[in-house]
Amino acid sequence: MLGGGLPRGWLCELTGSASSGRTSLALALLASTTRQGHWAAWIDRPDALDPGSAEESGVDLEHVLWARPRDAETAVRSAERVLSAGGFDLIGLDLVGLGAREAPSPAAFTRLRRLTRSSDAVLLVLDSERLVGATADLALEVTGGAGRFGEGPSWLEGLETKVQVVRNRSGPSDRMISLRIRQSAAA
Repeated sequence: MLGGGLPRGWLCELTGSASSGRTSLALALLASTTRQGHWAAWIDRPDALDPGSAEESGVDLEHVLWARPRDAETAVRSAERVLSAGGFDLIGLDLVGLGAREAPSPAAFTRLRRLTRSSDAVLLVLDSERLVGATADLALEVTGGAGRFGEGPSWLEGLETKVQVVRNRSGPSDRMISLRIRQSAAA
């Protein structure tokens, strides 16, 4: 869909409602990064990351710096510090659940974009609705989240969802794909 994944040096935004598959997609990106032996940081403002689910998704937690700031301002400062430090290929900034009053300012996203461009990392901002706006190099929206059910004790087989490119600084937007996210065998 993107012609090779998330581009390094880009501020990317991943939005979607609860149960849309947003977090599953983010964990798949985190797993892909850590499986290759690369370092990632997860800045978890809502304190929602479940290490067990992350491991089941294939994330190597030994390669993840996990920060749990209490507010959006501290989360943005944490992302700025991680980007400035270098050495991380993917930085996830989870801002899900912020109200309009708590959202970082446009200037904060402009600073993050500048720092991301000067790094060799991808900054992935997760939220329920678009907060980054025109500052994002890439914006993906996850919708759907219909369950796929089977028989037996593990009746939930997975999730069917759609991912749409809402903004793409270097290519076409409005592209959409359907994804099937399978439930892990351990769940």
